Amino acid sequence: MRSAAHRRTDADPAAIRDLLESFLATCRDPVVVEPGEKPLALEQGQYSIEPSPGGCLLEVWGEDGSLVRRISAVSLQSADRVEVEARRFGGSSLCLAFYDRSRAASAAQRAAERRAFAKTFRRMLQRGFPDATLSPLTSAADLPRSLSPLYTRGKMLDQGRLWAVIAAPEHAASTSGLLTYGLIWLALLRERERRRPITGLRIFMPRGKEAQTAARLPWLTPELRFELWTFDRRGELQRAEPETGGNLQAQAARCFPPPRADQKTADRLAEILARTDVDATPLPEGVVSLRVRGIEFAQAARSVMTFGLDSRTTVDDSNFPELLRLAERLARFRRPAPDDPLNPLYTRYPERWLESQFRRDPQAVDPSLVPTPIYSHVAAVAGTERGVLDLLAHDVDGRLTVVELKTSEDIHLPLQGLDYWLRIRLLHKRGELTSQGYFEGLPVAPAPPRLLLVSPALEFHPTTETILSFLSEEIAVERVGLSGDWRRRLEASFRLRGAERP
Repeated sequence: MRSAAHRRTDADPAAIRDLLESFLATCRDPVVVEPGEKPLALEQGQYSIEPSPGGCLLEVWGEDGSLVRRISAVSLQSADRVEVEARRFGGSSLCLAFYDRSRAASAAQRAAERRAFAKTFRRMLQRGFPDATLSPLTSAADLPRSLSPLYTRGKMLDQGRLWAVIAAPEHAASTSGLLTYGLIWLALLRERERRRPITGLRIFMPRGKEAQTAARLPWLTPELRFELWTFDRRGELQRAEPETGGNLQAQAARCFPPPRADQKTADRLAEILARTDVDATPLPEGVVSLRVRGIEFAQAARSVMTFGLDSRTTVDDSNFPELLRLAERLARFRRPAPDDPLNPLYTRYPERWLESQFRRDPQAVDPSLVPTPIYSHVAAVAGTERGVLDLLAHDVDGRLTVVELKTSEDIHLPLQGLDYWLRIRLLHKRGELTSQGYFEGLPVAPAPPRLLLVSPALEFHPTTETILSFLSEEIAVERVGLSGDWRRRLEASFRLRGAERP
């Protein structure tokens, strides 16, 4: 069944860009089409979407042809399609539609593909485990139990041991969610199977896509067994050992101290910061970020200041009043009780708004945290799908604390937090955080970092405790559920350790 479409009137160029990029990130085969023309593929590196005066500029180039249009508004949005109002340069207005060609197939076709892979997967298992007994395999969605139709699952009795099995097809757009759904499936089978205990989980995925999962597996509970298998196009299985398959790529950029501004810049900074809604956040790059509840509108270095939301202009005496007006405009629209709650300046970047609240009062979330310094995006997590905001702080005992902020329900939050924790742990173990200038002059404890998951209390996914129950006890993970009024002030509704339930 097609998802409901929503009429929209978004006209802010940055909001249009953000919406389109978010939609395209979910597509396996994205295209754009205008009436009477053939679809143009939107391949990585062959298109751009940039905010500009008068609209959002779309440029497409490639073997199928080229296109340049100025988008003025989003007219319709659904899970499958986004339609926008656009204009040719020097020409008439028209409608552009963005959609995923891989989703354009009918539900029956998609179901047929899933059944075909289930048969292929069964043949793989029969060849790879000839003495095993297999249950029927399925990829049917089970929404009450949060089981996705993206992956095929079942169970296997092998040499007297019962295993949960789950697989991602070769054409899967992403395998980053496979372990999440595998753990949910494992938990369900452990609950169902009363006669024979479940030994563990066997995970199967296309060869070459296993690194992220392999890095996670050593940090799951040792009470169960977890095996990772890969397959090639011929369906040949090969065991991937977590110890060798999950090499992490982690690097911390150099952290520079905040700049010492010259007198002119210092005077301007003082005038800006006299406005109570403006925060000054030192960045590792050695500049100061000026923000209103998470939206950056200016940066200051030693003798240079720039401002603007989507394109930057150097500040001078003639445009400094414009910078102040921009800060006032942000404060007017981006406040806890706005006149227009649908305005893009209010709805944009909710995680960054939560970050600004956290930076102002981290001890409202965890009384043991030291208010400063707090760093963001210390270690890049490449090749993963993330919708969280990563912070790194430390507590009164000097122990590092990885803080993951999320304002909406996300089934993958526990394992996304694990991904970032792994990289911070590695950097800390190698001594790279302190050698690169982080926490300069402060005692940092040698203990592994803590992991803090922070979200509005009602926005933790119902499976969060299930996923956390499979994490190793070596990971000190805590959850903090915030009251619904977090935009006004932070107040913890609950604090829980590990897989504890409210």
